Amino acid sequence: MLAHNLSPRTAHRLVGHAVLLAHQTGCRLDAALLDQAARVVLQRPLTLPEQFIAAQLDPHAIVDSRTTIGGAAREQVGSMLADGRTVVATYRAWVTEQQRRLDAAERALIEEARRRCQST
Repeated sequence: MLAHNLSPRTAHRLVGHAVLLAHQTGCRLDAALLDQAARVVLQRPLTLPEQFIAAQLDPHAIVDSRTTIGGAAREQVGSMLADGRTVVATYRAWVTEQQRRLDAAERALIEEARRRCQST
């Protein structure tokens, strides 16, 4: 919609109207339906190529376009997974060390209790 100098608000209104038309008519959202909605919202057609509309509706393209930090694009998800795995490994190492220390303290306590029981 940037190519047509539409504000995000206007583009949202236009697409919302197109989706409503698609739902009401049972038609697929395509360039013709978008033009029909544009005539109502903008009082003019957009005349977008069908390939452009298809690309905007492609789920893989939609996901891959989310490249900001925390986005759904593969590289962002991969980065978040790597960060998460690092955090999990850090906590797992901490838990392992704490368990080792607790086990050692328990063994020392038992040994001290045995020694005291034997000396009485």
